[in-house]
Amino acid sequence: MMFEARRQHPVAALTSSLKVVREHIIKIILIYLVGGQQSQSTFFSLTGIGILLGVLLLWGILSWFRFTYRVEEGSLKIEYGVLVHKKLDIPSQRIQVIDVSSGIIQRIFGLVSLKVQTAGQSSEETEISAITRDEADRIQNDLRVDTEVEKGSQEESSFEGSSRKMSLKRLVTAGLTSGSIGVALSIIGTILSQLNDVLAETRIYEQMTNYFESVAGMLITLVILMLLGGLLLAFLGTLIRYADFSIKRKNDELVISRGLFERKQMTIPLNRIQSIRLVEGILRQPFGLLSLQVDSAGYAGEEGTSTELFPLLKRSEVEPFIRDMLPEFDVKAKTDMPPLRASRRFIIVLAVPVLLGVAALTYYGVAGYWVFGLLPVVAGWGWLRYLDTAIGCSEEMAVMRYRRLSRTTVMIPRKRIQRITFEQNPLQKRGNVSDVILTVASGRTGASFQVQHMDQSVEDWLPTWLFNRLGLENRSLYEKQFRNRKVLPNFAVYDQME
Repeated sequence: MMFEARRQHPVAALTSSLKVVREHIIKIILIYLVGGQQSQSTFFSLTGIGILLGVLLLWGILSWFRFTYRVEEGSLKIEYGVLVHKKLDIPSQRIQVIDVSSGIIQRIFGLVSLKVQTAGQSSEETEISAITRDEADRIQNDLRVDTEVEKGSQEESSFEGSSRKMSLKRLVTAGLTSGSIGVALSIIGTILSQLNDVLAETRIYEQMTNYFESVAGMLITLVILMLLGGLLLAFLGTLIRYADFSIKRKNDELVISRGLFERKQMTIPLNRIQSIRLVEGILRQPFGLLSLQVDSAGYAGEEGTSTELFPLLKRSEVEPFIRDMLPEFDVKAKTDMPPLRASRRFIIVLAVPVLLGVAALTYYGVAGYWVFGLLPVVAGWGWLRYLDTAIGCSEEMAVMRYRRLSRTTVMIPRKRIQRITFEQNPLQKRGNVSDVILTVASGRTGASFQVQHMDQSVEDWLPTWLFNRLGLENRSLYEKQFRNRKVLPNFAVYDQME
């Protein structure tokens, strides 16, 4: 156990400063571009940027000096803050995930960064950004302090799985089918919007307008270039993020390593896993490919509530993978689809916006009748959503399947369900159907999964299946509350179910 307060390696001052620079790099570039039209302005712009970088470096040094950490009696204690001094005390019982990563600068000095993920706590506040690998391992071992009950349950479920790696061919395929072009396009659009005023005042804009015979031709070319740039950016982003991806089950933890420039290692305790998701992207499903994701209780990382367990698997590989890495989730469950009468609801909810679009275009004098050609596509997509919607359970596992763009299958252990909600609008009440929402503890607000337009018979068997785990007294109490409110109270019952 480590009781003496320690400071990070001095390189933490540099990484802290560079992090701020990275967050404001576009603003710094704009300062130079806007003020750099004349030589005198260029001098003042460079001087201003130099002063700004000097202030950031000084701030990084002060932040490093004020940051200390120690492990005491199974708790991680951190003190930090330049202007406002803060103290964090994080008991091991609250820790959900421990991430270890190393960026380019940290690799040069043989250092790593350690992030402790907890419920409702920013991962930036609990990051120790520059320590040795041995020290990171010691902190991880010292924080693995569990109660006797937890230790006993872990010994019973202890399982050593083989490690899995992703080949280069699989990595390239993941990049080509990532489906994250929308995110890439938003990044490109943000950069272009920032540079728009600058470009308008330069010869580049004038040359572009002279080169193209019409504004329409220029816009079409820009759209094509943005799409190609988005595809390339999404492809490269996937390659950089998941390079040399590997996963290993070590006793009761999953250890994931990935990253090209910044090497990350995430440790996920199995007793904190709330659900797993099989996500079949619109580009991947025709080829029988999917990604496997996991929701962990209280995970407060920047990437949201879900962690990529394996970026790309063939559908035929899913069962062996789960059997090897997560045998607790290796179950079969019978699922029920929505009733046939609900199929039109999936179609109408998509068709109405198309019809409104036709009406709006026609009202403003635009020939919008061609939009009617979209109706068969929209109807087909609504029918596909109906076919892909289902819910069911085995003895200890709930299974849900739904489609937005991707088809998602969720597996949730019964003891991890935090809340059941049934929602029903007036139209659904006439059709005797309702939406079913299951919530698990993940992130700051929980992760919710919804299937739409299920027969109301689900309201009978699903709560009964859940309440059967409780003692008779508690079951009667919560069944009464549920019947009155149509929602399971947010889990005071969770500890009893454990």
